[in-house]
Amino acid sequence: MSGGGLGFMRQFIGGVRDGRTVHDLLLSVAPARVREAAAELARAEAALDDGERSQLAYAQAIADYGDAGGYEMEVVWDTCTTAALGLPFDTAAARGVGTLSGGEQKRVVLEALLRGPDEVRLLDEPDNYLDVPGKEWLAERLTAAAKTVLLVSHDRRLVADVADRIVTVESRDVWVHGEGSPGTRGRGVSAPTGSASASGGGTRSTRGCGGSPTPCGGGPRATTRSPRPTRRRGRGSRGSRRRARRAPPEGAERPDAAHRRPDR
Repeated sequence: MSGGGLGFMRQFIGGVRDGRTVHDLLLSVAPARVREAAAELARAEAALDDGERSQLAYAQAIADYGDAGGYEMEVVWDTCTTAALGLPFDTAAARGVGTLSGGEQKRVVLEALLRGPDEVRLLDEPDNYLDVPGKEWLAERLTAAAKTVLLVSHDRRLVADVADRIVTVESRDVWVHGEGSPGTRGRGVSAPTGSASASGGGTRSTRGCGGSPTPCGGGPRATTRSPRPTRRRGRGSRGSRRRARRAPPEGAERPDAAHRRPDR
């Protein structure tokens, strides 16, 4: 199966509650040639009858589906459903997407895209619906990916761990900054949106646009908390300050020694 193309995962994956099946979900992120061949095969199968013409059309649709890489994709999908759901593709294919949790939906689609033939993957909020182990798995897979991955995320930790370039988009302005983690340089590009992502990338890198020591963009800079200054007790402090005795006004009679407080 030849590579090339762009694989795209929409943000809503994880909240699908319509009548689609797992097969439909996987097919939605398959290469365009596979989707088209699968649609033609479904039409030919629906029109199949005892007539020779419909049978020949069905046979041709099967051949075209194979030539488009459909059966090779089903092998990939079997690996994906086994890893994400613990079920082979033949068993999981007809299962309703609505019966899957948000994390399971996300994991199935991510498995398919990351194992698929596309040279570039565009992932919109791939960490949504994933629990902590799922996010750790995603970070490992993205770090190990040999192909270009463009992702949109507000997860500071994910951006810091996997991105080698950060693109901050705010209003109509765009800034590119950050060096990313050493293990991910030269692999792909991350495109987080919003101040949270910009801050996440900025805390990871000390270089910004034009070599400035702060990240670019309108997002907040990385800040450090300084400890409170310690109040020193000494001259002038409340604990050691002695009250100054007022001198009596000129001409006033000094108090008798008997009325003075004895020195301690």
